[in-house]
Amino acid sequence: MTIKKEDLRKIWSEVKLNRAKLMSCPGPHKFTIDTTPDKKLGKRWKCELCHGVIDSINKEWYELGLKHAS
Repeated sequence: MTIKKEDLRKIWSEVKLNRAKLMSCPGPHKFTIDTTPDKKLGKRWKCELCHGVIDSINKEWYELGLKHAS
């Protein structure tokens, strides 16, 4: 499978925008919005505050880090 350059640029632009949202969040993140409600695996979660999106594995580690830090 080959990805067209314009598709790759669009994906990369979306990745950079998402990272900027996550990095500018006043925090702590609140990943409570399920953006993939029909999925059991490969879920994605959106932060209520910054609207950045992460996958369920990163969500679990982030929340564990918050728990350990408290």
